Amino acid sequence: MLVSRKMFQLPIEEDTTSYGKRQCEVSNSSNDWDTLLNSDISTGSQIMQYFMWNNRNACQLVQDFGGTLYKNPSGWDGQKSVCLDPKLAPQPGGCIVYSFGIKNEWSFDEQMSEYGCQVFAFDPSMGKDQHDHTPGNVHFYNWGLGDRDKHDVDYNWKIRSLSSIYEELSARHGRKVIDYLKIDIEFDEWVALPDIMASGMLSKVPS
Repeated sequence: MLVSRKMFQLPIEEDTTSYGKRQCEVSNSSNDWDTLLNSDISTGSQIMQYFMWNNRNACQLVQDFGGTLYKNPSGWDGQKSVCLDPKLAPQPGGCIVYSFGIKNEWSFDEQMSEYGCQVFAFDPSMGKDQHDHTPGNVHFYNWGLGDRDKHDVDYNWKIRSLSSIYEELSARHGRKVIDYLKIDIEFDEWVALPDIMASGMLSKVPS
């Protein structure tokens, strides 16, 4: 899951209901998560549909970052599509990426660093301590993403909410928006997403 600048527009249902009209107004005139999350505009189910909706046609210039090429079966795995349209592309030298779920596969993080972003990578399952990954401007933390700060006793992992992580790391990167938020944590994103929405953190992620 990649939550980012408005690479994907909201799907517009062809109806004449008041909801359909409001939805059209939001997608055409607003890219603010706080507006999108207004209960009078979108329900929780519709927001989940938005997260799961994939429409590359909404972006004119799409570039895949990272990924691994496999031969049997053949194909790429793990690449992430990033919109580089002039009005939407992250600005090299000042962009911030949060990347949850690494599994020792650093290609996305390294390429986003080469592009010019400061990347903060998170994965408690790798058994690695906090460090700066080289080569590149990638900062690794052995934290997992969840709906609150806790210690997972089964795996001995430190789990933190997105708002808690952002508050701590803002001392390092400032109170900037997160230009790209990548979450690939084996379906645990569905545990974290309700808290991300309720905490207001989506306002830190340009839609």
